[in-house]
Amino acid sequence: MFDPHAYIGAKDDFARGKSDAELALDAMPISAVRHLVERASASHDQLEAADQFQIDERTFRKLYPSYQDCPSNTKAMQNQWRTKFGTEVPSGSQMEECFLDLREAGLVRLVAKEVAKEDEAFIAQRADKVRNDRKANEFNEADAYSCSLEELRSKANGWKW
Repeated sequence: MFDPHAYIGAKDDFARGKSDAELALDAMPISAVRHLVERASASHDQLEAADQFQIDERTFRKLYPSYQDCPSNTKAMQNQWRTKFGTEVPSGSQMEECFLDLREAGLVRLVAKEVAKEDEAFIAQRADKVRNDRKANEFNEADAYSCSLEELRSKANGWKW
């Protein structure tokens, strides 16, 4: 039978102090402790989603160097994916879609230098597209012999075929 008084003599064992793990836990900021508790209580799928989010976030930052990492942008992005997708951990495409929506609405801070580079890149890309479209619509006599009369008329009128 269990005798609770048997442990009174062993009080020194319990009073020996905190373990190294307990001391480390006490030294951590409360936000880190909360993160540990949330991570320990998460399901396997939630853990995988959180790990994938870390990878997607790094990829997102490489794809969009104009995104400025600041608390207001973080809150705006979180609010957008919670509202739009109803998720706490978005996929990479959801994160990208939220950013583009917020950027179009002018609700995120951007790195001006990177925005200028993106604008130059967009203009260059657009110019290349215009040149390629023009080249595709140029008259080619060899192709003209293989076309029907209707295709030749539409090409002569400037329509794409």
